[in-house]
Amino acid sequence: MRDLLDIVKEYKPSKAARAYPIYQEYARHFERIRHLKLNLLEIGVAMGGSLRTWQEYFPNAQIYGIDKNKKALFSDERIKTFHGRQDDLAFLEEVVKEINGSLDIVIDDGAHRYDQQLASLQVLLPHAELYYAIQDIHYDHFSIMPFLFNMVDEEDSIVSNIFVIRRMALLELKYE
Repeated sequence: MRDLLDIVKEYKPSKAARAYPIYQEYARHFERIRHLKLNLLEIGVAMGGSLRTWQEYFPNAQIYGIDKNKKALFSDERIKTFHGRQDDLAFLEEVVKEINGSLDIVIDDGAHRYDQQLASLQVLLPHAELYYAIQDIHYDHFSIMPFLFNMVDEEDSIVSNIFVIRRMALLELKYE
């Protein structure tokens, strides 16, 4: 079974060359749960490289994606995408409802704007049972970072240009 960085090299998620530190951080958090049956939702599908990366990395997971661009949408084995904006709260609630409210990992790699990141966080964080990650937190000068720093504990990460919130201290509780 290949490690995450090898998978990233094949599928080339957007900005992959610059993103290796981000994926190293994901590997640190996700390695011990990669074989579990999970639901992962990523905001920002682009060309689909990251969804295909997660599809291989998490062999037992259902992968969902959200994108505002209809051309980015596709379906594949264990991948389903939805068309909508990450700051449309009603749309996000519908997505959560369609996947039965069960999200283990949420990754926000969408518009990279504070207002949109905050809107998504508001709706999706309560449903993210294990991790909630926000990529590219430095893009918007009205940064979401001051808000996020109030949520940090010793298990969370602010590394490079990513913020990862570890939702459950003892992952084993969910899967015993």
